[in-house]
Amino acid sequence: PFWRLLPSWRPVAVHATSWTANPLFGGSYSYPRPAAPADAADRLAAPLVCGGLPTVCFAGEATHTRCFGTVAGAMLSGEREAERLLTAWDMHVEDPEGSRHLEH
Repeated sequence: PFWRLLPSWRPVAVHATSWTANPLFGGSYSYPRPAAPADAADRLAAPLVCGGLPTVCFAGEATHTRCFGTVAGAMLSGEREAERLLTAWDMHVEDPEGSRHLEH
């Protein structure tokens, strides 16, 4: 059903961890394979576009090029995608903390 709406995009593989149930780890994060392309994070962050506008955006620590695998990367990538959507929708939201801007 959902995949039929995205004819040009198909997942290659899906991996899930049970980090909350594993007492040896207590957490997990993503990391690129040694043979991964240098632009792996950019590829993961690329939105699905329909009619020239992003329709599905991807955030998370695996999609940040400089803070890959960190909580900061997850937070900054979320802000990046929110800004992407606001720009696409031609919306402006005032920052409640003034001129604070986090680098993406």
